[in-house]
Amino acid sequence: MTDFKSATPVYFTSLELKNVRCFGSPQKLDLTDGHGRPAQWTLLMGDNGVGKSTLLQCLGWMRPLLQAPDKNTAILQRNEGNENSGLRLELAPALNNEENEVLETLLRSQPDTSLEIKATLCSGQDFRDSQHCKEMKTAIQADGKDGELKDSRLQGNSKIETEDDYHECNIIAYGAMRYKGSRNLAQSELDNNPLSSLLSGETELYDTEEILVSLNAAANLEGKNKEVASKRLKSIL
Repeated sequence: MTDFKSATPVYFTSLELKNVRCFGSPQKLDLTDGHGRPAQWTLLMGDNGVGKSTLLQCLGWMRPLLQAPDKNTAILQRNEGNENSGLRLELAPALNNEENEVLETLLRSQPDTSLEIKATLCSGQDFRDSQHCKEMKTAIQADGKDGELKDSRLQGNSKIETEDDYHECNIIAYGAMRYKGSRNLAQSELDNNPLSSLLSGETELYDTEEILVSLNAAANLEGKNKEVASKRLKSIL
């Protein structure tokens, strides 16, 4: 499970797609309440195949992650006279860290296509707060030919001054392809990322019956053995 770095709220306020799977012409999903504040609830409805899962997956992939500035960025900032203020850190969508095959699954099968995904987020404002929030943007573009990825690039992503200005957008999702495993508590390699069942194919979950049996057994242990067993079970839960 992701560690919460800060209690500062971070919410998506919009998602824009172009040439992403079933979405051809530019489409925008508004995630505000009509008054500029993040909406507490957004209900997605539609028939199979209209893109509901694609929208949810794109929200997960467009959550902002810190990206260290490259050498060219450092040179540019020095040329701008910012060499004494430290390097600004750029935010990048989580999709940028995925393999090329993931981007290819988003491309439309056309002779030539250019994919665009943009997200806007609001930091520091909750559902009832009217104060101005700090806006963050993540964006990625990709070119493809006949469903094969040719190029991808970041464009228009927000920058921050220090790591203290970064607040993680925590997302928990449940996909349809998750299933309960059997006697698998010893498998420390199981992915407990709260987004894994939405962004991947089949996702194995820990055996809940084995967890209950192990909790009962741990309660009867003493000393160091009890501490080790309890720590392992807490890490899973």
